[in-house]
Amino acid sequence: MTGIAAPRTRFSTPGDTDIVVVREFAAPRGKVWAAYTRPEHLQQWLSTPDWPMDLCEVDLRVGGTYRYRWRKRRLTGEPVESFSFSGQFLEVDAPSRLVSTETYEPAASTTVDAPRTVVTLILDEADGRTTLTLVLRYPSREVRDAVFAGGMARGLDTNLTQLEDLLASG
Repeated sequence: MTGIAAPRTRFSTPGDTDIVVVREFAAPRGKVWAAYTRPEHLQQWLSTPDWPMDLCEVDLRVGGTYRYRWRKRRLTGEPVESFSFSGQFLEVDAPSRLVSTETYEPAASTTVDAPRTVVTLILDEADGRTTLTLVLRYPSREVRDAVFAGGMARGLDTNLTQLEDLLASG
């Protein structure tokens, strides 16, 4: 597993524990940073019709925390399913770099609870275009491979396409 291309996003797995995600946007870095760090924007591009984000808390400072929660739309009588990601900001260098921890709290229908991940966001701008690079460092190769095999690439590519649409809309 060294490289996978989704429609517009490149994924690679250098080393034993990392997934590297690269996507280019036709928007300046400051606009991408705002969309990536402000709750009112995050809720737009990280939600899907079946899994809307109903909680988005961000305290964007070194030592600050975040928590995102999604709840599955349900039919009457179905149990509510949800999952969350939470973590702490380790480095905040607006608008170019953000380092945080990430812990996954699984949906009720799963039994996988991944240990803490370190996520590094790097935004590089050239000629009004921004290249987003995400480095996700998992605690082990097994955890990384399980996340990747679970459809992470497809889901993240969908979210980044929604981010692209949000950036283009205003």
